[in-house]
Amino acid sequence: MGDINRISSTLLFFEATMKRNGIHFIRIGGPSEREIEVFLKHYKRKNAYIHLLNLEGITEETLWRGYKKRVRRDIRKAEKSGLYLEEVKTSNQIDEIYSLYIQTMRRNETFTIWTKNFLHAVHKYLVPHGEAKMIVAKKDDQIASGVIFLFSENTVYYFLSASSERYHSYCPNDLLVHHGICMAIKQGKKYFDLMTSKEGDQPLMQFKEKWGAQRYPFYFYEKRLTFFRPWIWDQTWKIVNSKIGTSLLRALGRG
Repeated sequence: MGDINRISSTLLFFEATMKRNGIHFIRIGGPSEREIEVFLKHYKRKNAYIHLLNLEGITEETLWRGYKKRVRRDIRKAEKSGLYLEEVKTSNQIDEIYSLYIQTMRRNETFTIWTKNFLHAVHKYLVPHGEAKMIVAKKDDQIASGVIFLFSENTVYYFLSASSERYHSYCPNDLLVHHGICMAIKQGKKYFDLMTSKEGDQPLMQFKEKWGAQRYPFYFYEKRLTFFRPWIWDQTWKIVNSKIGTSLLRALGRG
């Protein structure tokens, strides 16, 4: 463990094992490329970013004072509009969050990654042990936005967010992110991790950076173990992310 000179031999074993188990595509992610890139010559690199908010020495008071005026304005707007936060307790609420997640991905013209079963598994296995929280922002007893926070020893992760377009003007996402950062401070965490963003997704990166998070390089290394199925996936991904594909998905969803 930790001996980078073993990477090449380990990858040969790993790739052979994956092929025997019907895996067609490998993706390896990490924040630094320099140490391992020499061992990944046959992998294609894709650039991304992570956004970390360093909380060391930060209190809730200094956090609030450090926000830009528009951030404080949007949080106050959410609070004054009657939005309130509630921890997810029922299966129906998880289903609602998943429905909003589907809507959010369609608005962003991107493909869904997580399944409804995955969200239920997080609630069943991680939440009871304090390793995750699922929280919704509600208005008039309706879910406006939902989020999943994951926890490690030093970090709170802003893992998944989903919202209803109907309530966007009330800024429910801002209220949830602020709550998550304050929660991390109260628990004595060192970092609030807003997770990865694709290179070129400026609106998402701007949203993350307005909280004071710093942008750091993150790299994905990808390799196809077979040709045909990854090629089919690539073509499907392009179609789904096209305007025609997005419109078709919306039409199917209404059906």
